[in-house]
Amino acid sequence: MSGDRCDRLDDRTLRPTVRVVVVSAIVLVAVLAVPPAEYTRTDVVDGTDAVGLAAADPDEDIQAVHDRGITGEGVKIGIVGSSFGSYGNLGQGVADRARLHDSGTQLTRDSTSDHGTQVASVVSGSAPDAELYLAEVGESPESHTYRSAIAWLVDADVDVILDAGSYAPTDRGTAAVFGWAAEYTSQQDVLFVTSAGNYGNKHWAGTVEGSGWIPFDRATEANQIGEGAIDGSVSLRLYWESDHPFELYLFKHRSDARDVVVASDTDTDGAVGIDATVPEGSYYAAVRTPEEVAPPEQLRLFSLHQPLSHRDPHESVLEPASTGSVLAVGAATRDELLRADSSRHDSMIAGPGTVETAGGEVIGTSAAAPYVAGTAALVKSADDSLSPEETRELLVSTGDRNGNTTVVDPTDAVSEVEPEADLTERDG
Repeated sequence: MSGDRCDRLDDRTLRPTVRVVVVSAIVLVAVLAVPPAEYTRTDVVDGTDAVGLAAADPDEDIQAVHDRGITGEGVKIGIVGSSFGSYGNLGQGVADRARLHDSGTQLTRDSTSDHGTQVASVVSGSAPDAELYLAEVGESPESHTYRSAIAWLVDADVDVILDAGSYAPTDRGTAAVFGWAAEYTSQQDVLFVTSAGNYGNKHWAGTVEGSGWIPFDRATEANQIGEGAIDGSVSLRLYWESDHPFELYLFKHRSDARDVVVASDTDTDGAVGIDATVPEGSYYAAVRTPEEVAPPEQLRLFSLHQPLSHRDPHESVLEPASTGSVLAVGAATRDELLRADSSRHDSMIAGPGTVETAGGEVIGTSAAAPYVAGTAALVKSADDSLSPEETRELLVSTGDRNGNTTVVDPTDAVSEVEPEADLTERDG
């Protein structure tokens, strides 16, 4: 995709020639799951030789399960991450690790604060006797790299795959690999757990028709990025389903002059994206279509780093959480309400949005997803006859409900499959 444009606008409210019809849910494209091509491991490290890292301390609910002797023994968990700086033994739990990309970055064995290491730490704290398989895919994995990671983990005969990240591809081909991963793992009897994402306040959706500039409400075609002045990285993604052309713009607002286009992108492939580094100022996103939209088209706009002024948290998930067969995990507060920034998805479950690890505090769905994956491992350890779908349904049915939020309950989930171990009546 290409096409930087230098159009200017006189003000932040553009002349409306498009009207908002309704906000609706994402439409998914079916992906045929087929076996992947042979994967390539560019680097393999024996986890037993790595620097050790303490697992996250289990909370009261997880500890209650551990006290009954259920610790994830006999279960294999695969973790997909950009890197694992101190992948360590995590309580002697790392069975294998593969670097499935070749970015040229040297491995760092003494960092406890990178995302992948912290995620693995939360998993290990929840299921300390499970075997961990770590698949490193790099910061921006290519489609073949992600397929290789999933294939390697399936070949390792893991029971659960966890990816606590979110991906925002700018083409349909890359997006399709996540649908493939979800379907392929389901066919291979593997439960796929993923982060729902932290885009609850960074997402807008609407169905539009007409042509020209698209309003985000009845009167405004500018969607402010951030709360006040911002600087640094700005990343925008616009998604739709048809081959209709749409243009995405990043504008800088200037009170004493015309607003100026900082960056733009246009395509007919269902996705456009902008990644820019900006100086301090006030910025907003705008969307335009040069052709009449008919029939009405659903658009979804994401700001990957800053909140949007016009937002819609419903179905605010990116890949791979948008695929139906995965277990998407939202982040809950201590009051078992969804965090304001947690993405929403109709079929998701929530976990604790804050977990303390040796590398610091993990926040959001990056904490919740590994907690739920570890809980799934405990359930599987208590009853290894459960299928991925049965495990998923059990976690949801035994969760604590608070309005529209269902928060995982490890003690009730394990008690459901091992009733003779009454986990709710702990010895003092």
